[in-house]
Amino acid sequence: MSGCLRHIALTVERTGNRNYAWLLIESAGGQVFVLKRAARDHSSYLSALNAGYEELALLSACGLHERGIEHDGGPGVAAPAAIERAELHDAL
Repeated sequence: MSGCLRHIALTVERTGNRNYAWLLIESAGGQVFVLKRAARDHSSYLSALNAGYEELALLSACGLHERGIEHDGGPGVAAPAAIERAELHDAL
């Protein structure tokens, strides 16, 4: 994927009673997929946003946004090939 622009965004979702988690999402082929998600919930929106930004910055610093990385559907996804479609109302 070198030289190709990837459409990656950071978002934060509410996971439970006052808990939040960041997600890195990618649009490709007219669909939106979860690229990576927080391993743990955060107690505030801002905390989740900051942690997600750090992950996005690391992705960029390592050049992975250019080389490509496997989609990580997160907990409960059996294999990297099983890409989870993001349930985002305004994503498309």
